[in-house]
Formats: sequence, structure tokens, C-alpha cells
Amino acid sequence: MTTTIAHPPGEGVASLDRRDLAITGMTCASCVANVESALRGVSGVKSADVNLATERASVQLDPTRADVPALVRAVERAGYGALALSADQKERALVEDRERAARRAQLVSLRRRLVVAAVLGSLTMIVSMADLVIAGIQHEPWRAYLMFALATPVQLWAAAPFYVNAWGAARHRQVNMNTLIVVGTTAAYGISVVATFLPQIFFGAGLCRSISCRSATSSSCGPAKRSRPMGSSLRATRPSTKRCSPANRCPWRKAPAMTWPAGR
Repeated sequence: MTTTIAHPPGEGVASLDRRDLAITGMTCASCVANVESALRGVSGVKSADVNLATERASVQLDPTRADVPALVRAVERAGYGALALSADQKERALVEDRERAARRAQLVSLRRRLVVAAVLGSLTMIVSMADLVIAGIQHEPWRAYLMFALATPVQLWAAAPFYVNAWGAARHRQVNMNTLIVVGTTAAYGISVVATFLPQIFFGAGLCRSISCRSATSSSCGPAKRSRPMGSSLRATRPSTKRCSPANRCPWRKAPAMTWPAGR
């Protein structure tokens, strides 16, 4: 929609136009702030207001300095989608049809990521807990690498929308729930990868490896996925800072399991 806001001739202020945009990809109030910040950063924009409930943005701008494509690009760089709404009813109907098609495509993509993540995450969990049924499997050298192969697509592919949105927020010096998910799961995944391929780092510090890698989970409509622990003996859900005695190391493949003193 386009609306012209005229000022009295003597004020020396250029006429402002109002542009309405349909915004996709917002999930919280922080997303609203990110989109508003991105729009206000466009040269020539005087004000920008975003409504999360209607997923609409109203922008006042100087038409001689800013245009709709610049607004759309700014929103997309922030990690969201935008479509310009026209005042003409026929054109507006066409744009709304495109918006619905874009939302359906996004839903299909999220559903696909969710299914893949659920399958791989379930297999990872089964492998990580198989030693409860199959004795001695926790010492098999291939077990950690199999869990790594299963968990990696969940973290890097299924969680890709979280990384994109978190990066868009970071570019505007903002944080949101995507940032929280990305920071937490990337740290857990990275530590688990180190524990799998470079266990000597933990043993060199005299620490027991007990790290879990849980992948990003969407709050309402994104891909929900979790990758279970990724090491041959990674079972707990938090790092352990207990030190191992030199004569009795933490379990690692064929190393003997240690026992903790009573009361610890």
C-alpha cells in the first residue's frame, strides 16, 4: 500500500510516502525489533512499525531517497522475508497469494527438516543407549563415529534456519531465541566432536568426558530435533569436572571404568 503524507510548502520538508510490507519468518518480539532496525537503517526511511500478530510492516519514507526493493533487501539481509503490498486491490490480492504460497513452501521445508532430524536423532539416541541391551557395545570404536555421522546433519542442516536467523540478528547487533539455540547447541556439538576425535585433550587435563550434544529445537513451527550424546561413553547431560586418578582413567573405549568414592 502507498500513502503520501504531504507537508505545508513553507516547512521545507519533502513529502513522505507510506509503504506496507508483508513480513515472514518472525516468531517473537525480538524479531519485530530486528525487522524495525533493518528497515530504519535504510537511507530515506523516517519511521518503521512492525506488527507481529498481523505480520505487517508500515514504513514512512522519502520516495526520492528510498524505494520498495531497498526495503525488501534490508529485511532479507536481516534473515526474514518481505513482500510489498499494493493499494490496488487486484495487485494486493496477487501479492497475498504469493505470500500464502511462500508460507506453504516454508512449512514444507520445515516439515522436511523436522522429519529428517527426528529420524536421525532417534537413531542417535538408540545407538547411544544400546549398551543397556547389548553388553560391551560401548567399547566399540565405530560407535562414536556412527553417532557423529548421525548427529552432524541434524546440527548443520536441520538447524540451518536457526543459524540464518541468528546471523541476521547479529548483523544488526541484536539477539533473539535463534541466537540462544545456536550458541548453546553449537557449543555442545563442538565439545562432543572434540571428545570424539581428540579425547586426549580431556585426559591431559585429568577431566572426565561427560558431554551431551543436543541440537536446536524449534519453539512452535520450526524443525524440532535433538541429537543425543556423541562419544563412546557420553551419557550425562552436563559436563563433569571430576578428576580421574592416574591409575583409573575415565571409560574410553576399552579403558576400565572408574568408580567414584562414596558420597561423591
